[in-house]
Amino acid sequence: MNDNELILRLYEEERNHARYHESQRAALANMITVIAAGLIGFITFDQKISGTDLFPAAMIVLAGLYGMVFMAKIAERTRLH
Repeated sequence: MNDNELILRLYEEERNHARYHESQRAALANMITVIAAGLIGFITFDQKISGTDLFPAAMIVLAGLYGMVFMAKIAERTRLH
């Protein structure tokens, strides 16, 4: 194996690892979107917004914050590769 092949294989390995992080990010983004859509459907099911809708609304905010932190961590890992 010469130097060019070694460099190419290292580059391929780095790209595969970055692709793995991207697929993790996409899966989490889809999961948070589905959870938020379900909670919004639950909140608006009775055609009015009342005090009982505060808990599902807080869950939407918490899911978004969790996603934001996780996405920042994934972006950091991707930049390292």
